[in-house]
Amino acid sequence: MSATVHDAGIEPHCPGFERERRAPGGKPEALLDEAPRVAFRGSAVHLATGTAGAQPIARHGRVGGWTLMAVFPGATGMTAVFEEIHRARGRIAFVDRNGVRLELRKSLEPTAGNGQRWYRGHAKAEVLPGQPDILRQELLAGGDDPDPGEVRACYPPVRRAHFEGVDRPHTFVGTPESADVIPLYYAALPMVTRVTPEVVAPGTAAAMAAGNLWEGLVGGWLPAIRTVYPVADGECWELVAFAATDDVTAFLQPAWYRYTHLRDGEIVEVKYVDSYVAYPDLGSTDETQFYRALMRLHGFWTARMRPAMRVHTPEPWITDFCRHSLAREHITRRGDHPKYGIADRAYGGEEHDGFQDALTNSLTCNLEWGLFDVAGAHLDYYLRHFVRRDGTVRYRGPEIGKYGVMLSCLAQHADYSGDDSLVLDHDQKVRAIVKLLLDRWREARSADPGDPAYGMIRGRHEADISFLTLTLNDLDYERPYLENSALVWRGLHDMARTWRRVAENRGDSELLARAAALADDAAALLIDARQGVERSWIEKDGVTGLPIIAGSDSFYWEFPYRSRPESFDENRSGRSCSTPGSSPGKPPRRSSTSPASGATPRWACSTTARASWASS
Repeated sequence: MSATVHDAGIEPHCPGFERERRAPGGKPEALLDEAPRVAFRGSAVHLATGTAGAQPIARHGRVGGWTLMAVFPGATGMTAVFEEIHRARGRIAFVDRNGVRLELRKSLEPTAGNGQRWYRGHAKAEVLPGQPDILRQELLAGGDDPDPGEVRACYPPVRRAHFEGVDRPHTFVGTPESADVIPLYYAALPMVTRVTPEVVAPGTAAAMAAGNLWEGLVGGWLPAIRTVYPVADGECWELVAFAATDDVTAFLQPAWYRYTHLRDGEIVEVKYVDSYVAYPDLGSTDETQFYRALMRLHGFWTARMRPAMRVHTPEPWITDFCRHSLAREHITRRGDHPKYGIADRAYGGEEHDGFQDALTNSLTCNLEWGLFDVAGAHLDYYLRHFVRRDGTVRYRGPEIGKYGVMLSCLAQHADYSGDDSLVLDHDQKVRAIVKLLLDRWREARSADPGDPAYGMIRGRHEADISFLTLTLNDLDYERPYLENSALVWRGLHDMARTWRRVAENRGDSELLARAAALADDAAALLIDARQGVERSWIEKDGVTGLPIIAGSDSFYWEFPYRSRPESFDENRSGRSCSTPGSSPGKPPRRSSTSPASGATPRWACSTTARASWASS
């Protein structure tokens, strides 16, 4: 729900639905109603407590707060589908003779707001890339984890994703089985949108143009998208869209769309669309097919996520958010083949597939959630098809630090899953990556030992440098970014530990010696990296902090975004850190000659680099 609306103390109401009634204690009355218990006489649905001769419940007939939407036979007998259709945040219940078989809740929130607290009261220009990250400083100033509501209130709802002069997808649906990912746009895009809302649901075009849509999910976290188009006072069209999990081919993804016309909580009409608007047969599709497909969707994704860890959070939406994000990542792939984007050429083209971050971010997430088989298949595919025998990546913009993260991911998969096959099967390529990184480190040690860049690994830290940088031939982008050494150290450290474990289990003396040598190199690199950090602190204009390049005398915000190495995509390399407050004072220093023990201090950069060497 929009934090802006909450902060104003106003309970938002979506046109077309009944106003939400609250029970004592603030819980919506809708959530207090249980779905009706029913009995079946053939295909007719009766209340289980009804007397003999009672009339059956008619289609779209209402029992308390529940509306009968469909009835169909299944393996266990007849199933009736009831829905709190008149409530903005109701539920869908699949009921058989034994009671509720499946219940799916529906979320909804507005995409419009008054913006009084957006950017924490700062002007948008103050928080754009290339500026000091004042939002981060304010949210983390207390030292504790920031309040999710405060973070949510910082930014306006996402509406039209406009990039490079073109509207990009707002969201999407699909399955991992098909390369055909279906984009959904905030406003229908000609030649791309498969089922144009205005064609099926007259009046929705005005809502899209006004930016007054509401959106949510069906099933808590399932990739089933819900969009509401207000079309008049007390009137709306509600869309539920999801990808079917049957009849899927490698290049064709079926999908279901349900458009419900509501007026003050009452159904005016319902239209079901199977993938595309049918022609020449314009008859309404049987609603039972839609609800059967929705049940199968739940079963498909529940089974796919079953190995994942169970998470208990103060607010259920946090868990739903994580699982929904995992499902979306699985959808974007073509089997185990990685994709950076979907649908359109910008980020969805094959030239982006080798992007290292698309691999490492996915692996880290799937591994932490316990989806070891998924992570292993993705990693194996990438190493086979995107990494050459010399360790370099088949991609137009490899990042030096991410070679280290690739090693960490490989080691993490072996350690978490107990499956060492990928480490062994890809040993030649792994050794090549290790050599590539150690050669860069040894080259950095040829510098003056007193230089802040001594032992700091040089290399491009951002993929776009290789193909978007007009100054690539004029300026030196092979620089000792602090991130490079942090991520490479972590990768070498993790791989040395995994090699040692594998070697001990197999009684492999050669691998054990190799692990010991790599552990020594990683330890020496860590000393160099910490010295590089200690020698790079700068004080300027009342701010004490770190640059993103070892030895630089500039903060990233001193140069226009992407104008030179010191500023280029600082969001990728991690922000140079500075102590918060108007008079920050210099943070306590560590020894410049040996690693310090204990946790990373609170003044350290809030970056990938901090996470990388904090556990040493």
